[in-house]
Amino acid sequence: MPYSVLLTYSNPSSDYLNTLTGACFPVFCRFNRIATLASQRRQKSRGQSTRRPGDESVLWSDEELYDLVSSAREIEEELKEDKKQMEAMVKSKLPASISFDIPDKPSLSSHRFLHEAYRITGLMALRSFVLCEPPSSFGIHLLVRQSLSLLEEMWEKNLPGLCSIHLVLFVTALCCCKSDSAASQDGETGGDADCQRIERLYENMR
Repeated sequence: MPYSVLLTYSNPSSDYLNTLTGACFPVFCRFNRIATLASQRRQKSRGQSTRRPGDESVLWSDEELYDLVSSAREIEEELKEDKKQMEAMVKSKLPASISFDIPDKPSLSSHRFLHEAYRITGLMALRSFVLCEPPSSFGIHLLVRQSLSLLEEMWEKNLPGLCSIHLVLFVTALCCCKSDSAASQDGETGGDADCQRIERLYENMR
């Protein structure tokens, strides 16, 4: 399905929430583009590692580097805008079409937590798997900590979105373990504390 069509139906300002993904659908729609960029980066890097002497065709050109970084930055800006739109939705309470006249009116609190968890996951994937930020960077560490805190709070509050956080757990675990391992070698962090947090979350989800 063309991305433009997905974007139209994922508009969070619409007067409905997606049945399966709630308010997270706009973020879900960006993951395919992130995966495509990561795949392009891996294929190009793999070609560089096996190139023959004198073969310049597999080297990154200025244009290719610019296109990759520009595409990643564009998605990053969209993810920032997603947060603003989600906050606006929360402030406006519920969309009119799902404001049912019943005692147990749906709450947006779980949608907000899940939306932010997936948004942060998108940022981690962009910076780690596409732009190759070093795992010991404070930028990756901050995103890992933010993701872990969100996941732990979702678990403690037993929010409905818990059943949909497997990708968030997986990406956080990848960045968490790599960042702790690399940073601990430089004495930057307190060891594998973040890895232990993700392990506890995995145990809780079993």
